[in-house]
Amino acid sequence: MNVSEQKAEKLAKKMNKYLADSLAGLNLVLAILVILTSAFVSAEATGSFIGFVVGGAVGFLLASMICGTFALLIDIRNEVVRLNESLDKN
Repeated sequence: MNVSEQKAEKLAKKMNKYLADSLAGLNLVLAILVILTSAFVSAEATGSFIGFVVGGAVGFLLASMICGTFALLIDIRNEVVRLNESLDKN
């Protein structure tokens, strides 16, 4: 492997890490949007604070299912990267 190929490989690893970290941040924003949107839509539909609370609870459940899956995949990716780095050191 020549020098330019090594540089390209390092750049690709950095880009993958950046994209994975960006996905983690977007996942958090998505979870907040799902919860708030559900709460406000439910409050508007019912016209009461109870609707806001129930909508928030439903939004939390939806966010847990949707964003929790993404978070699990991101965590698995981080663990695989950590294991790969520890194997490269040995």
